[in-house]
Amino acid sequence: SGDVFAGEVMDALKRKDQSLSFRGVGGAAISCRAEGPDIDMEAVNVLGFWEGLSAYAKVREVSAQIAADIAASKPDVAVLVDAWGLSLRIAKKLRRLAPDIPIIKLIGPQVWATRAGRAKTLAASVDHLICLNAFEAPYYAPYDLPVTIMGHPALSRPDLTGGQWTQTPPSKAPQDGEDTDTLLLLPGSRSAEIRRMAPPMIAAAKALRKLRPDMQICLAPADNVYQLFCDLHPDLPKDWTLIRGTEARFQAMAKARLAISCSGTVNMELALSQAPIITGYRLSPLTYAALKTFLFRADYITLLNMAAGEEIIPELLQSAFRPDRIVETALPLWDEGELRRSQIEAQNTALKTLGLGARPAHDIAADTILTYLRKRSGTP
Repeated sequence: SGDVFAGEVMDALKRKDQSLSFRGVGGAAISCRAEGPDIDMEAVNVLGFWEGLSAYAKVREVSAQIAADIAASKPDVAVLVDAWGLSLRIAKKLRRLAPDIPIIKLIGPQVWATRAGRAKTLAASVDHLICLNAFEAPYYAPYDLPVTIMGHPALSRPDLTGGQWTQTPPSKAPQDGEDTDTLLLLPGSRSAEIRRMAPPMIAAAKALRKLRPDMQICLAPADNVYQLFCDLHPDLPKDWTLIRGTEARFQAMAKARLAISCSGTVNMELALSQAPIITGYRLSPLTYAALKTFLFRADYITLLNMAAGEEIIPELLQSAFRPDRIVETALPLWDEGELRRSQIEAQNTALKTLGLGARPAHDIAADTILTYLRKRSGTP
């Protein structure tokens, strides 16, 4: 999701100033818009304390390579997108190598949920933060870090007609009797997510299919883990649909009667597409125990639930994300029209609370970056 948003911001910057050029490293969305060093970013795309330890040496190596490349290329502004651990290491190394290059952090760490002390660390490492939510800003106020609030990127994503989401979500909530018999499975964008989330999703879908024979099953792993998913699950039922690509995923969301997701940005996209959602997450047992005992302070893992102040989207975490619980949670949402419609209404209300209809996030981020670019070039 960070890579996709980076591409949107780059496009917005180019629309505002055709003379700009980019150098960067990341996934497909960045690499197709910018020249940059050949670095395997998937090797450092990890989540979790113990997983991070196992990748520690690689993270150090990659962060040093990226910081050295930035310093050597001497950009007017360095923008570090998402990826807290890697971004922090790059920022610290770049400060030592080229202290005159302004550093902007695009999307901050979730300090409201865990490790609030990261606000102080970030403030000492970057010049500006562009964050998602207004409730993040007070965490940085004591450290005098300039903060711009842009809203959630998904709220300004193009819809299937090529337009933009407006003041209200599209009025295409499924009605009983319509061709909405698809169960959509979205198992994640990290290799660990594919390994942990896909098996219970697939098992649950098989069980649901036996109970509801007319149910169509569609799977949409993220592009960067698509091949891994195919390698791990070569024997899916022949009448299931496996899709790839952003447009195909949005079309599947629009047709879904129900979606089961790995928690993340995709939940915002599903809500915008008017699909009721069941979400979940699995970390390694040791990482989850550490989070629950010492670090995690939020009541929910899903931003829409945080905005609503209640669990409007069912969250199944760790051992609760197993086939029997998924089936038990999914059947009422699949069968009962009123229950499904009430969840969609609650999701729409949460979207408005989070800023649906405001100025696009990529536009706000681009203007903030342009301010620093103009300061460096001396143009108004």
